[in-house]
Amino acid sequence: MASGLREAFVKQAMDAVRLPEGVADAIGQWGYLALGVGVALGVPVPEDVWLLVAGYLAWSRLLSFPWVIVVGMIAAMVADHTGYWAGRLGRRRLLDRFGRYLFVTPARLRRAEIFFFRHGHKAVFFARFIPWIRVSAGPLSGVSRMPYGRYFIYNFLAALTYASTMTVLGYLFAPQMNELLELLGRRRRAASIVIVLILLACAAIAALHRRRRGIQSSG
Repeated sequence: MASGLREAFVKQAMDAVRLPEGVADAIGQWGYLALGVGVALGVPVPEDVWLLVAGYLAWSRLLSFPWVIVVGMIAAMVADHTGYWAGRLGRRRLLDRFGRYLFVTPARLRRAEIFFFRHGHKAVFFARFIPWIRVSAGPLSGVSRMPYGRYFIYNFLAALTYASTMTVLGYLFAPQMNELLELLGRRRRAASIVIVLILLACAAIAALHRRRRGIQSSG
């Protein structure tokens, strides 16, 4: 079991080295479907990366610039509104029980609550641009019984602005993205070796630490 988890972790670490290239490959194969699912889920690859790469692909004439914004906006709204209704129907107990599976940890939830307390309904808009807050924004809006019409307006404006901003950034910095993809292609093997060495070093340190604790406890 532990060996399988380590192998999965190493694979994810290696995949992270070529993250933009992997996203570009997924969109190239599945098109707007991959973009929509990637933005809606937001894990393991953040929504920002999907939209930035999609902006680059729009610059490359492989995708339609307006459609990237539309798909990104709808996908973001689907995720946010799912969270809203989960919070509204399940109340706070649903967040406390299942939030960790959606990366809504108690610490993140507390930060989100403080953010909502300070900014009120405007927090729905601004939360879309803050990674550790956005995942909690929908559920907290539902738990607080924010009127759905008001939530819809704020969330629509947020999703439209967010998708447009990320896509435009990916489009404007497309030449640099192209250089990055070429660099990753040349350096992938070296970077993978470095990551594996770091992971092995961490494993060795952990083993030595456990051994030292065992000696101390036996003594």
